[in-house]
Amino acid sequence: MAFEHDDLFTRKSSARQATGFFAKLAASVLMVWSAMATPAPAHSASGSPSTNYVTTINSVQPSASGFTVKSIEQGSRLEVRWKQGDPIVIAGYEGEPYLRIGPDGVDENRLSPAAYINRDRLGKTAPPADVDAEAAPAWKTVSGRPLARFHDHRAHYMGSVRPESVDANPGARQTIQQFDVPISQGEQSYLVVGVVEWVPNKSPALYLVVAVALFGALVATALWAGRSVVRGKAIRPLIVGALSALVVTDVVHLIGIAGGVAGGSLLGRAITIGYASIAAWLIAGVSALLWLRGRPDALYLTTFAAGLITLVGGVADLSVLSKPSVVFLWSSSLARWCVAATLGLGLGLVVAAILLTRPNPQDESDLEHHLVAGGETVAD
Repeated sequence: MAFEHDDLFTRKSSARQATGFFAKLAASVLMVWSAMATPAPAHSASGSPSTNYVTTINSVQPSASGFTVKSIEQGSRLEVRWKQGDPIVIAGYEGEPYLRIGPDGVDENRLSPAAYINRDRLGKTAPPADVDAEAAPAWKTVSGRPLARFHDHRAHYMGSVRPESVDANPGARQTIQQFDVPISQGEQSYLVVGVVEWVPNKSPALYLVVAVALFGALVATALWAGRSVVRGKAIRPLIVGALSALVVTDVVHLIGIAGGVAGGSLLGRAITIGYASIAAWLIAGVSALLWLRGRPDALYLTTFAAGLITLVGGVADLSVLSKPSVVFLWSSSLARWCVAATLGLGLGLVVAAILLTRPNPQDESDLEHHLVAGGETVAD
């Protein structure tokens, strides 16, 4: 096999045994830590995971030129942008002034119940005791941009269980709720009118087939390489290539998720959402270098890096393969391909690395024969 085993190399064993021990220990500790501290599914970054509920804004009645409104992050939030004219005022759930948006930025009425209820997608923040929807507005500037993004619970499904109509016919696309959000500009009143629909699951079969194929190819290659030292050497560039493909896939996946979430910088969102993935990329880079140099440490670092990427970019986002509504910068089908490739390559690399750490009787026989013949054992 390509990697020598510590117990076979008595002449150079001390340093490598120590290296192997600490590499195994580090990989074990880091793997346990990652399993305990695995972030929430990446597609939950905006407060909503991949889902079957789709929010659509149908119209603004009457037609408005002073502002625009759209649903973002699969209905998790609304985005309202002032364009011209008087400031606009968005009404809260009791008809009270909630947000005021104009050329100087966004003001929030701190006495509006919506100012607190809208702080998270599930409306779990209770308003303070002094909040009064009927009181005169107490405006507080919250942004210098003429743009507001907020959770409006009229515009997404808030239930913790599926509606009865969906349970009765989950395979049919159907309307769950209709909504309207009142907005005023000067003396003119508007209604943002939309609908929340249930969209049935998509079949994940094709994506799972590809994931299984990638997994099988890597495991079969590891089994083939483990039969001889020569083949073990040949597998090094193949493993490095698979590890590189896994990292590139995860990079695209993370950028797509970060780009699908509005607000802040793309880099800042990517770091916040994908800190575990970024750590795994660095470890994968070190592992690739060790593979090319024939170091046995590469096996343990590969196991950890591939395992962590699989957890946060594959297993945690498994629902993306079937859910129709996904937070992603590009098409949801690309998000599904990223998850499928991550599962196949990641799990395949983990199992392949484990297989390659197993002692090979043929290698032991070859090495014993070489030592008896008086040859010098040289690391591959």
